[in-house]
Amino acid sequence: MVGSGPVPSETKAERMAAGGLYSFASKLAVRVASIVNSIVIVRTLGLYDLGVLSIILLLVVVGSTVASLGLPQAVVKFLSDLPEGGNEEASRLIGAAIILTLVATTVTVVTLIAASPLLAAAVYGEPLVAVLLPVAALGLIASAGLSPIIATIQAYEHIRELGRKDIAASILSMPTTVGLVLSLGLLGAVVASVVNALIAILVRVTLLRSIWKGRGLRIVVPQRREPYRKLMNYAFPAMAAGLLVVPAQWLANTLLAANASFAELGRYTVGMSLATYLFFIPDSIGLPFLPLVSRLNRERPADLAVFLLRTLRITTFLLLPPTMTIILFPEPILGLLFGTKGALSAPVARMLAAAIFFAGNAGIVGLAIAGIGRTWDGLAINMIWATVFLSLSFLLVPTMKEVGLAIAFLSAYVIHYCVTIAYASMRWSIRIKGVAQSSLISAGFLGASLLANEIVPGSSVFGILILAAVLIVEGRSMSQREKEVLSLPIRRLFGWLNRPP
Repeated sequence: MVGSGPVPSETKAERMAAGGLYSFASKLAVRVASIVNSIVIVRTLGLYDLGVLSIILLLVVVGSTVASLGLPQAVVKFLSDLPEGGNEEASRLIGAAIILTLVATTVTVVTLIAASPLLAAAVYGEPLVAVLLPVAALGLIASAGLSPIIATIQAYEHIRELGRKDIAASILSMPTTVGLVLSLGLLGAVVASVVNALIAILVRVTLLRSIWKGRGLRIVVPQRREPYRKLMNYAFPAMAAGLLVVPAQWLANTLLAANASFAELGRYTVGMSLATYLFFIPDSIGLPFLPLVSRLNRERPADLAVFLLRTLRITTFLLLPPTMTIILFPEPILGLLFGTKGALSAPVARMLAAAIFFAGNAGIVGLAIAGIGRTWDGLAINMIWATVFLSLSFLLVPTMKEVGLAIAFLSAYVIHYCVTIAYASMRWSIRIKGVAQSSLISAGFLGASLLANEIVPGSSVFGILILAAVLIVEGRSMSQREKEVLSLPIRRLFGWLNRPP
């Protein structure tokens, strides 16, 4: 709920920490379900089929970026900005977003289906692409077409309820994926992606009904251009920024498949699957972060710099230990999850885990940029990332294959992180010293871990010592306020567990 008066930045931090507890639990459940699903997929499919599946899903993500037009983020931004009683304006914005998204989704799905035979024959030389891509594209009708409506849950900060729904959807996705993949193989994996998207939408519908009824929302199709123009002025650069990232990854993956084979792409995909599990930490923080930044920017803009600095440092301190764990022990983790063929992706997983660390931290600045409406700035920053990533991919992939692609990915995100921190320092005048301390600690430990693997490969004792050092240094580096914010979700959890029945 939006208060009527100014809210101190400390209260905002505590609200984000409390909301982060619920989103953390839901994201963790989603990641556990994702691990189970990916284990089944990797162990059932060969590396070649896994590479084909990766290309199909990347094409669908590209399509989803176009189909949604960046409108879900715009809905969150503008609904968060509205004062109490702005239900009519909210209804008009939602109606305009739905019309725009449905038109874009229809065009995108038709285009993907029509282009699938050409992509199969001329680009990949794999007939399965022509069969699987139309099936996968059908999932966009629900997931992208209804995304502006789903965005109202985040806009009104129903984080706890959303967490419960996401946990339910993740639990339901596991038997669906297992059954379809074991019975239909590669086709089953594609069908499962569509079915699971539908499940996630259906599970959230009951929550949407209560939110809309409580706030008096309805779908109003505006007759004037202003709501459409307002949404697109914000959403277009956000969509363009996404179109720089996702198609760049698709193009780089296609380059790997063309210069090597789908098997090498499969190994890269296994490493990426493990590394992206780390995203549940910045995702958990980001879910309540965007609407809070939007409101804080309106109510107390002077406090935004402190709030962003604390969020960046907390994200760094939370993300570093699991990142280090993957870098130090990828072989046993991959072998346990994906079997012998999974362990072959260890060199890739190390570098991709480090890349996700920098990507997750930079993403917090990206959400802050979106929260204050500076989406054109986000587009410019993403252009730098895409340029570096694609340039290095074309340089390294032909000779180093999946390892070269991982190096390009890591290098691009290190530069991207440096650019975003420099931007944050200039835009909000945040104390660069506070970010530099946590950044240098993280970079030092990440570099030492990657180097240690070359000097003392596979040393469990050395890895445990480095992890212990990370925790000790982090504990000494955090301020008392940061420790309080981090411990708040834990204290609330124990308080809930100790309540009398």
